[in-house]
Amino acid sequence: MLKTQRTSPDSRKRPRAGLAAAVLIVTSFGFAGCSLTSQESSGPACDETTIQRAIEASLAGSESTLVDIEGVECADGWAVAFPTIGEPDFEYGITGTMVFRAEGDTWIDQDRREVCGAYDPERDPVNPAYPDDAQVPEAIWLPACNTN
Repeated sequence: MLKTQRTSPDSRKRPRAGLAAAVLIVTSFGFAGCSLTSQESSGPACDETTIQRAIEASLAGSESTLVDIEGVECADGWAVAFPTIGEPDFEYGITGTMVFRAEGDTWIDQDRREVCGAYDPERDPVNPAYPDDAQVPEAIWLPACNTN
């Protein structure tokens, strides 16, 4: 979720060199929460609005509703999101993990048991290794597959 910061009147008097440096850093490293690749540039957008539509589509037909999205990360035609899902009888929602794969111009919800690969905790239980049979790209495997 995008957060804004208010500036005080005194902060507007500072030189603009800091702003130029910040713009250069952001354009050099990309935007937080979304790593675009050449495959993604021809597929669906990797942004909270597009992922929100995919989450809502996956919830269609259930009583669950999307309360909030805690974050989104993308790599190589895959996305991981951390939506907070609410139920009609509960006062609060529960934040979980959802994985999506790009198909054409849409994000399709994936079953993490099928796309994350076979994790072997005996290899290294503290620092899980990327499974050979994982479909999710290694760049987002930990948040996509090694969370709740």
